[in-house]
Amino acid sequence: MALNSDRKNGFCLQVNRTQLAALSYILILLLLLKVVWGMWNWKDLTSGDTSCYCISAYQWALHGKINAGAMIYSPLYVVYYSKFLSFFNNAYPATIAHRIIILLALGLTILALCRSLLPKSIAWFIAAWWLALPINWNAYYEVHLFGLFFFVFGSWLAGLRDCAMNRGIALASFFTGALLVRNEFLVAAAIMSVVLVGYELRRIRLAPGAGTLLRSIASAFGPSLVILIGAIVLFQESLNKDVLRAFQSRHLTNMGQVLAYGYQQRHPEWTHNPWTEYSPLMQQKFGRQLVSFTDAASINPQEIRDYVLWNLSLVPNGIQLALFNNYSGKYTPDFAVWHGSRAKAYVLSCVLLIVLAAGTYSLWRQREIWKRFLNHRRVWVLVTMATTLPSAFLAIITQRPRPSYIFTLALFVMVVTGFCMSAMLRNFRLHRSFNRISLVLALCVLVFIPAGSTIVTGERQLYEVYQRLYPYRQFFADTSNVFASDSSCSVVSNYLGEGSHLKSCYLPGDSQAGSAFQQFLQQNKVSLLYLAEQSQRRHDFAEWWTSPERNRWTIVAYDDKAKWIFLKKNG
Repeated sequence: MALNSDRKNGFCLQVNRTQLAALSYILILLLLLKVVWGMWNWKDLTSGDTSCYCISAYQWALHGKINAGAMIYSPLYVVYYSKFLSFFNNAYPATIAHRIIILLALGLTILALCRSLLPKSIAWFIAAWWLALPINWNAYYEVHLFGLFFFVFGSWLAGLRDCAMNRGIALASFFTGALLVRNEFLVAAAIMSVVLVGYELRRIRLAPGAGTLLRSIASAFGPSLVILIGAIVLFQESLNKDVLRAFQSRHLTNMGQVLAYGYQQRHPEWTHNPWTEYSPLMQQKFGRQLVSFTDAASINPQEIRDYVLWNLSLVPNGIQLALFNNYSGKYTPDFAVWHGSRAKAYVLSCVLLIVLAAGTYSLWRQREIWKRFLNHRRVWVLVTMATTLPSAFLAIITQRPRPSYIFTLALFVMVVTGFCMSAMLRNFRLHRSFNRISLVLALCVLVFIPAGSTIVTGERQLYEVYQRLYPYRQFFADTSNVFASDSSCSVVSNYLGEGSHLKSCYLPGDSQAGSAFQQFLQQNKVSLLYLAEQSQRRHDFAEWWTSPERNRWTIVAYDDKAKWIFLKKNG
């Protein structure tokens, strides 16, 4: 009778744990939904890289094939994005929806990762910390979030069960993210492979035998081989000799842009656009308009040394921005300025350092307890997460400590903070009390966390232009046209082209002469022209508007209230 009673009590305990786990996941989803809810009503259409991915995604949706350039720029993400574009047939809802789905998958996986490593009462708050930061859920480009998923999922899976197959699938997840989404993480996949080989060889020595060797090899690398074969089959029509040239071109262009951006921060007197006007600077510094990082280091080591030291000096700002959505330094570690509180960054940094110092001391005092807690499975999760850190360090040196480039580093720091907090609670004998009130604290976080609509402010200018011109997207599908506008013309044309890459150009400054405006249109062979209210006040446009040349243009659409106009050249 006593035995049956114990079994019943054990069963009840298991049910309670399952219910608590389910509640934890529900709460993290509610937190995330609160942050992103209504995003389709207040977030602008993503600019920059996502618009370029949109071209490739439409090409995949229409033809099941992408060009060489897209093959070295996250082809798996292109396929994922294409599903939403096919479903919505409109870039704005597709872009918003595919971001929200990525965030939901990340939220659940990050919580699972934290729960596999940390005491359950602490795990939820660490996951909530990452998900509540706008620098994460409102990251500039969705592809960075998409890529992170594979490394979080792989790290969690490595410790889900203590078996070779789980570790092999974790490695396959790493290779998927590295080969098909974020190439810089090939370093992490390579390190993970070496670690796995070393571990399996050690296991074989302890349990020798041909069957053991074959099983270990098949379990450790079989899933990665399946992923490689699947990728070749999926992208067989897109693989060709142009892919390697495109990869080299991508690297050279990227290095020119980031070197110029870093140079501009160090030398503000250089006022050119680092994204489009970097070639003269590269020629001046390295004797070439396009140069790789290694070649640049050999040609002008002093310039590269200054660049690397500058990037390292931005690391504190980058980590602060990644952890607190604020940074205390003068210069942004990102490619854009994030407006926040320097004082808040200082205070939170001091608090974090105190927690890490006190927590480390507490961990040392309780080392016997934590040695037992860090069982084989948890050690594998930590080791797998640690393999991603060299990739983050490489990104810091060659690019800059942009939060999107050091996602894995920030998450690792958060997990370490979770260990320190747990040790401190145990050291002060507050861990049981914290466990009892953790649910109430989680509900308080859920109630008081600000909604995304209160954080992201500003006009949706890109969205408005896209929606205005969406009914006329057939003009943007014709690559013989050239589109000109006062801002975001390349991004708008990328979205509206629906797989066609239309040439575009920005309007120059007001020259005060109508002949100059006409000359600009003729020299660039502009056939599509969009002008907002401010551009219509230009002196050169006003003069051109009353000239005979204006009769060669047809007004396609206009809005007197919003003060915009869209014209197409006849013929």
